[in-house]
Amino acid sequence: MVASRSHPLPTDGVVGHLTVEQERCLWDDKQKEKLRAEQETRDALSAFTECSYIHVAKHRTFDQSPKALEDYVLCQMESVRCLLGGAGVEKISMVFDMTGFGLRNMDWRVKCLEAYYPESLNVILIHSAPWLFQGIWKMLAPMLDPVVRAKVEMTTSTEDLVVHIPKHHLVKGLGGSSEWTWEYQAVIAGENALQKDNEGRRAAQKERDRLIGNFESASHAMLAAGPGESRALQKRRLAMLEMRAQYYLLDPYIRGRVAYHRHGNIVGNGLVFFEYPNATGAEAEAEWEVRGHSQCREQLLADAAIVRAELKASKVMH
Repeated sequence: MVASRSHPLPTDGVVGHLTVEQERCLWDDKQKEKLRAEQETRDALSAFTECSYIHVAKHRTFDQSPKALEDYVLCQMESVRCLLGGAGVEKISMVFDMTGFGLRNMDWRVKCLEAYYPESLNVILIHSAPWLFQGIWKMLAPMLDPVVRAKVEMTTSTEDLVVHIPKHHLVKGLGGSSEWTWEYQAVIAGENALQKDNEGRRAAQKERDRLIGNFESASHAMLAAGPGESRALQKRRLAMLEMRAQYYLLDPYIRGRVAYHRHGNIVGNGLVFFEYPNATGAEAEAEWEVRGHSQCREQLLADAAIVRAELKASKVMH
């Protein structure tokens, strides 16, 4: 569960925790659809990953400072992580569409992934890179961590991409059959009003701190009890379930709503909705997917109730 790092977006015309330059970077990039997340892919081991598209030609080096760009990438990464939806989805496949790439676009980096999310990267697909980029890559590659560098692949065709992304989930512009397009929805007045509710945030954070304390205590008790002590393990599981369920109550106080909330992808209880329009005509029914059932608040509370009943039945709870 992502909980600690918060990068609120502008709310009601107010620049939350961002500078004016960082706000402009976020707004401009949302309008130009420089970076967007769409859907899941499957790697060679059939593990689900999230897919993010980066339109490199829509990024201009001097439109923002390196710090503003870094903050933007971190904000996007935190937003994308909200779309993972549990169920073992912990990695991201990134497609760098190099069509139209020029010198003005050459500072796009993966250093933020390397520094902040070292285990989250599944693969980086650098697609349709022009000859100019070949020399740049020779200079950039040695500066990357070897593990990250090994995850970078150059692709030139749709066939190269579908090794990692199912064709029906690959956007039409890259040779796939998905009609999905990015449409930025502007900030809605009042959508982040809870961030101004200091009393409510303190109460939610206090409850979270209490649950974290319970989880730590249960973990120590489990270790002290030794392997095979099922009751101690159950108590720890109960503390974990309660802690995870409560996070969804804290989230709107510490995390700004983003376009994925307005699009209906993120509903706030752990469920994630995706729509995959197909290329067989406007009348064809789109494919829908709902992820995160096992980690949504309602399911976590239901699982906690079962564990609590089991502990009560064994007369462990007092």
